[in-house]
Amino acid sequence: MKSRASSWKQKVDPAFDNIIKSILKVLNQSDLFANNGWIAMEDHYLNIWEKKGLEGWIKKYRYAELCGKDITKDIHRKKNVSLKEREKHLEGLRRDIDEKIKLLPEESREYYGNRFKPFLSEKSSNGHFGTMSKEDVKAYLIAIVPDMFMLEIHRSIIDMETLKAKRQTEGVQKRFDNPSVFMELWVGLNNAISLLVFKKNIYVLVKEASHGDEEAFFNLLQIDRTAIEFEWAKKMIRKAQLEGNSIFFDRMAKAITTSPLENTRIHGQALVVLLLFWKIGLSRLDNNELIELLEEAGIRVQDDPETFRKFVNREIKPLFS
Repeated sequence: MKSRASSWKQKVDPAFDNIIKSILKVLNQSDLFANNGWIAMEDHYLNIWEKKGLEGWIKKYRYAELCGKDITKDIHRKKNVSLKEREKHLEGLRRDIDEKIKLLPEESREYYGNRFKPFLSEKSSNGHFGTMSKEDVKAYLIAIVPDMFMLEIHRSIIDMETLKAKRQTEGVQKRFDNPSVFMELWVGLNNAISLLVFKKNIYVLVKEASHGDEEAFFNLLQIDRTAIEFEWAKKMIRKAQLEGNSIFFDRMAKAITTSPLENTRIHGQALVVLLLFWKIGLSRLDNNELIELLEEAGIRVQDDPETFRKFVNREIKPLFS
């Protein structure tokens, strides 16, 4: 199933296979493929996130709403910013990118160096953007957003592994001081699962459920039972209790014990990876490159290439279009 010498490495971070392995390792250790929410997490992570007020991820559903955010709106907001302020912002961006790239493996440094070349010096920025129309600048910025996110993920993994090796547990905990990259990945994964199974994102389900839609509430419970932490959910449950609505509680019990992926044709890590990384790199790859990357990450694709391609076209791509 080899295409020409790992051609996927020309389109995404050459360490993408190792990044996938690292993320899956964390997810496997935390038992997050179930719908148990924070209950399933290791005590170490649970204690950290509770201290930082991050327990009950579904309350942070605004992340799901922002998944499709159009960054061109931010560009429009900043069009009246002075040249001095704009250059100050660009200089900060240059330093941030440069610092993150420094400690990456050689292949990854070269990849990101090429992707972010226009940002790495004032001269290259002026030369690159000076000849581009506003529309082209916007298109370029949108195109590199996945790389910015993957760069942050890659550096976070390296930082965590370095700190773990040095047994600096206090330093590891500092990675969780704010809603972390891992949390955003986790919310993004659950949002994608919601789209795949229920054809609605988390934000829509929360909105519908908060207006009394019991079906939307039960769907949320399948994704994460911590949905009961919402005040409107507590009122819904209290109302059913006072009315003696046994059907409601039967359906609620079924939702809590049913995995959202129970009836999905493709199970396991391949599906998780497709949902988690599609928007931040995998969408650039053709079918052969995608299968090759998954296999190099240790994930066996059981379907033949054509069946896999049809599945991706039918079930994955529409979720992110």
